[in-house]
Amino acid sequence: MLDSLHDTAVTQVLNGLNAAFAAQDPAAAADLFEPEGCWRDLASFTWNIATLEGQAQIIAMLTAQLGAIKPQGFTIAAGELASDGGGFEQAFIDF
Repeated sequence: MLDSLHDTAVTQVLNGLNAAFAAQDPAAAADLFEPEGCWRDLASFTWNIATLEGQAQIIAMLTAQLGAIKPQGFTIAAGELASDGGGFEQAFIDF
């Protein structure tokens, strides 16, 4: 039961990211993060390992990258479950 609650929460965020990316709307994507939240990019968006801190840095990176990479299809990875990461939701994702 708890796993399905975590899966639902993560899926809502991933659906929001999919919609924001399809609309090429970096601000809508960043709104899914806490104001001081972090995005850890492992070469998927920036071709670099980078930690972006806060919505402003997330918006700047997405503004620079969305047009070229057109990310889509964010889902929880097959065979994986979302879980409580100690006050936040965590999951392995595919896209």
